[in-house]
Amino acid sequence: MLGALLAGCALPTTFHLPRRFHDMPQHGELEGALQAAHDLSQRGETVAALQAVEGLRAAHPEHVGVQRLRQDLLRDRGRLALILHEAEARLQRAPQSGVGHYLAGRVQRTAESRRAAFTRAVEVDPELFWGWFGLAFSLRGSDPKAAQRVYRYLFEHTKGEVRTGVAFAASLEATGRWSDAFGVYAELAKHDRGLGALGMAEVRVRSGKPDAAWPLLLTAVRHRPFEPGVAVLIDGLLEDGLAEDRVAELLDVLRRNPARWADFGKAHPGLLARLAARAGQVGAALEILKTQLHPTASERVLRQAMRIEIGDVAGFLAGIRAAAVPELLADEANQARGRWRALLEGPWMGQSDPLRQRALAVGLVRALRDVGHLDYADRIATLAARHLQDAELLELRAEVRREIAFESGLRRVVMRGYANFQQSEVRGSVAATLRQLRQLSRDVFGVDVIGEPKVFSLPFVGTLMDSFGPGLPHHLAKYNKHLVLGQRNGRPVEGMILTRLAVRLIQPTPGLPLPPRCVEVVGEHRELQPLVQADLAGIALLNHYVVDMDEVRAWAGTLARRRAIIRADRGVLLDDPLPTGGGPLLAAGVEWRLAALSPREDSELESVVLDIIRWHERGHMADFLYFLPVLRRPWRSLALVLRNGLDALHVGAEMEGRAELVALALSPHTRLVLAHLAGFVDGDPRGSPHAIGFRSMVEALQAELGKRGCEHAAVRQWHRADPEVVRAAARELLGRMW
Repeated sequence: MLGALLAGCALPTTFHLPRRFHDMPQHGELEGALQAAHDLSQRGETVAALQAVEGLRAAHPEHVGVQRLRQDLLRDRGRLALILHEAEARLQRAPQSGVGHYLAGRVQRTAESRRAAFTRAVEVDPELFWGWFGLAFSLRGSDPKAAQRVYRYLFEHTKGEVRTGVAFAASLEATGRWSDAFGVYAELAKHDRGLGALGMAEVRVRSGKPDAAWPLLLTAVRHRPFEPGVAVLIDGLLEDGLAEDRVAELLDVLRRNPARWADFGKAHPGLLARLAARAGQVGAALEILKTQLHPTASERVLRQAMRIEIGDVAGFLAGIRAAAVPELLADEANQARGRWRALLEGPWMGQSDPLRQRALAVGLVRALRDVGHLDYADRIATLAARHLQDAELLELRAEVRREIAFESGLRRVVMRGYANFQQSEVRGSVAATLRQLRQLSRDVFGVDVIGEPKVFSLPFVGTLMDSFGPGLPHHLAKYNKHLVLGQRNGRPVEGMILTRLAVRLIQPTPGLPLPPRCVEVVGEHRELQPLVQADLAGIALLNHYVVDMDEVRAWAGTLARRRAIIRADRGVLLDDPLPTGGGPLLAAGVEWRLAALSPREDSELESVVLDIIRWHERGHMADFLYFLPVLRRPWRSLALVLRNGLDALHVGAEMEGRAELVALALSPHTRLVLAHLAGFVDGDPRGSPHAIGFRSMVEALQAELGKRGCEHAAVRQWHRADPEVVRAAARELLGRMW
């Protein structure tokens, strides 16, 4: 009877679920203590959580639940090497330990290796609860029905244990079994009201019933305001236009309990600020955002807009100055430099209330318009117009608003193309998109500003509008905006709009055959993005490349947060033992160790990341010159395609690996380039062009390092390698590319 539960499941061996389990989580004092430690970590108090878990581990050294949570907390602090070493040592001591195989499986790099470890855990210890729990997890993608059968059996045996229930319900949700998932979460609510309510709310939202989700979501907020899932649901509802009365109701739920407000604000500060701003509580929102050391791009924009709303023009201008990128302002080759210096060095800087004077108010609005801060220009003009009835000021505002309307319409045209492609695979064309934009231009401006932009067409690749040509690009450049508009073969028309921080010609670089005219654009405030690459830090095109400074800031912020954790832990991860198995590509958290050893200060990280991305994108530009156009360089292009098995994914992968080799060879920030590489090679080798290409490049690098007698070529040992030796090896490989 019990064995029949797995009938028909695609398991690697014939398994029979046991009648009883050992090491099964049960409701009780120890499980309550574990949940309390987990809640501490969710609140951001990871040090206290780890201390609590170490205390539990001292009293219960073999308890699997304690070991699991300790693994998770150590991983979050960059100590994956220690976890892997401990798992390795446990299996060396007891090769037939089901617990050992289960804990090792939790830190494996690929789905296949995780499944193999969990399968082995069940083979050597068929009554180990956690072995079956892990096996069900590993089956969720390949055989969800089998996973759900195992989860259901485990859930019933634990009498509704929370972790098992959450995993079971999530697997049901993933296959659209909304009613069954809701039932599991309802059962969970008997033991954990907050988690159960959160799960039920999620099911209602995902099944298209947001109104039914609302009271459940409020219950989750009352009981577990720090849960990431709470923020995900609220954020989604806000994006869908959450009504003002519901925003007010949510804030009231938080206000009723100071601890609840504090928990929510600490876990989700940006979201709380957005809610407060939506409710008109601008002062509260600004106060919340003051605590953000590394605000997101949207949080920076929100903070600036709110400063204007409360009339703090001096604070707004200080924010503009703080966001400036010094090296871009200092670069005399930067064609956008004059616009930004006019804003940053204008007579309004340092004034307590520059809008009281007509000349300063008009000049500030014009300067904001000229750098592309159209929304800020509109807000400042509106604020100034409260006490200045000036025709020039009002005409400037009208101009800005027309341009805002045009750019919003441009975004809608491109986004409709995305929707049409996703719904019915209608691809459209660049020419058709330009026709729609031409009509939009006549509607907004009364004239055609689109003109006849130059469009490049490359056989087997696609079409691309010249972002520096006449017509539409010229119009947008007047407002310091950069538009990328193009279409890859078989794809819809895609676009990207940024506000320009820098535009400059790249000078020739020894060893890097760049096109004769290679332009760099650094931008921010991306208002439109390609269909499948939302986190794009850089993109190379036919005659230029673009770097998104907001993504640079986010990447640098991640590095800074890691280094803060390492400092708080007094650098202990540098002394952690390394695992000996796993092969030469096992990273074992080396990206954390490399970040710790980088000689650059935290204040320099944005400049460092910008440099790394620049070199990577220049590598792409050199390859464009080398391989394209296809009809002029047919043999090179044919060789590229053939050695990658006529597979577009692998062609893209080789290009990514070549570009990252350029960054490694030519950027002085070797350890941080290696850290970037390590984040891609240690995982599923089929995951993305970057993962595939970086992996191949690293294997070539390791071979070259081996020739040079480097003892630390294995990825997990890169923090011990001499950066000069690594860079020399990369330059040797680079010399063979062209």
